Amino acid sequence: MKNLLIKVLSELKKKRVILGTIVKSGKKIKKRMGLCYFIALLYKNDIISWKEEALLYDYMEENKPISCSSGSYWFEPGLVEPRVKWLEEQINIEAVKELIIRYETITLEEISDKFTNLMDHQGKIGSVTLSEIKISLTGFGTLDTCTVCQTVEKIKFDTFYIYPKVFPQCHRPVCTKCILNSSEIVAGCIIIDQETKSYQKLEKADTPRKLYYAYNQRAIFLRKYLTQKNIKW
Repeated sequence: MKNLLIKVLSELKKKRVILGTIVKSGKKIKKRMGLCYFIALLYKNDIISWKEEALLYDYMEENKPISCSSGSYWFEPGLVEPRVKWLEEQINIEAVKELIIRYETITLEEISDKFTNLMDHQGKIGSVTLSEIKISLTGFGTLDTCTVCQTVEKIKFDTFYIYPKVFPQCHRPVCTKCILNSSEIVAGCIIIDQETKSYQKLEKADTPRKLYYAYNQRAIFLRKYLTQKNIKW
């Protein structure tokens, strides 16, 4: 679903306003329209398939914004910006769902194979190699490789600080736009789980079994977190 939403978002960002043509009293009239019309237009122009169009309509029906208008349109007809914002939010949420499923379905065998393949001649794993393993398995560990971080807007910083590290010249995600951020601070996803500290367990895991367990614990926490946010599955 995430990739389909990204496709719609990419096309919508090319527009300044959503306009449609209707026929009234035999005359063609330009009228401001909404996201449903825009999706139909994408299908008409062969940008999405009819199956994707139907999937999008179903998705919209199930994920209607709580604060939207009670009329025929979620947002004021024609406006692109609020619809872009909604799509960006949904893409971020779908990325979290995908990550949860990845955490839940990854096997101990897959993790063990990664460890075995990257061990040195003494059968040891260094800290750098351990980070590489975690990145290759799920993207965990850096702002550039995290699949959730990748779905939010980024701004360029010459340096920025996340305890206890200082990162030079990076494009940092705007964490306040991420569903996993619980405050105004950077990378709130690290501290939102104060009870089981699932993020810290992932960071510290240094054996296949510990990493497998940490993935499981993080998935349990994230599912619970989304449920508390009233996010539908």
